[in-house]
Amino acid sequence: MAFSPHDREMMKLALKEAAATSCPSPNPRVGAVVTDSSGHILSTGAHWGSGTPHAEAAALDLIGPAAQGGVLYCTLEPCFGTWPGKKQSPCSEKVVASGISRLVVATADPHPRVSGQGLRFIEQAGIHVETGLLATEALELNEGWFFHSRHNRPLVTIKSAITLDGYIADPTGTSQWITGPEARRRGHELRASVDAVLVGSGTYLADSPRLNVRDVEGEDPQIVVLDGQLRTQPVPGTGLRTIVYTQNAHPPQQHNNRQAWLDAGAEVVELPYKSSSAGIPLVLQDLGKRGIRSLLVEGGAQVVSSFLDSECWEYLELMMAPKLLGGGKHWCINRPEARLQNAMDLADMKVEHRGEDLVLRSRRKTYWPWDGKEGLQCSLAL
Repeated sequence: MAFSPHDREMMKLALKEAAATSCPSPNPRVGAVVTDSSGHILSTGAHWGSGTPHAEAAALDLIGPAAQGGVLYCTLEPCFGTWPGKKQSPCSEKVVASGISRLVVATADPHPRVSGQGLRFIEQAGIHVETGLLATEALELNEGWFFHSRHNRPLVTIKSAITLDGYIADPTGTSQWITGPEARRRGHELRASVDAVLVGSGTYLADSPRLNVRDVEGEDPQIVVLDGQLRTQPVPGTGLRTIVYTQNAHPPQQHNNRQAWLDAGAEVVELPYKSSSAGIPLVLQDLGKRGIRSLLVEGGAQVVSSFLDSECWEYLELMMAPKLLGGGKHWCINRPEARLQNAMDLADMKVEHRGEDLVLRSRRKTYWPWDGKEGLQCSLAL
């Protein structure tokens, strides 16, 4: 489908509107632009979070009858229908009522409750509908939303700050600070971009991490602690939402720790697993049911290795400091079956400098979220 240069500019503006919002979880980031039939911009809109107007509604409500005969550009398919907990009326109905003559959408919404129904409803009302403009950019903006809609679990990014020879701490366990302030700021950018951040009990005990967002704008993520033996107690004064996952059979002497977490307002969830690797899919499944669509793993070697071994991860981000430690705690545990022919392949490696440090980001080679042709794979485009 051919789009004009003007169409591209308008969709870029809609994407910019969406990107300007903070992460409005549990909803996707969406932007919209309305023009008249001559292409002049009449209004813009974005969705700023649960309970606020959706992007299409925000843009259309600003101009009312002036939208008649115009064009609506939207980064995601307008929602369709109602369901328990939905706070806004269907945007597809508002689009039809607005009297626009043309709708240009980056991509259909993969959510099972929408999944093309909104676009079909609008098209059946006589509005010309076109999809696929800058679809890859729209997916990248809401990759967690798309992934969760397809797999019912959060998109996982593993992050570690390491020396050039792969250590996260010296032999005494000291790890602060391996990287400089610019790389640590990148870590906070990652926290601000996800729904939840996860650590293991070892990291929680050793570092007493606050796991909040600092030095950058953004919402604090949900905290997730993997603590099979319930060894931890909450860090005083954090005030953040916390879920603690533990085995369904832990030592009786740890009941005090359980009560301390409950008294702090945390939720303690018992799951039937015997090893960390076996527990990862169960944890992700439960987080998916809670609407957690993106997860940052900041754990130590045990947790990182558990995610790597379970293959329940999509992205890896290593922050490498120009230091050679020569010993200490490695960022992941040696795999007994490690052979070159069994190596985990990565793809799309991106490298950037953050101060004196290097930040390397790549994806698991078997994870391929888009087809690179401005259209999403599977049934995401009409």
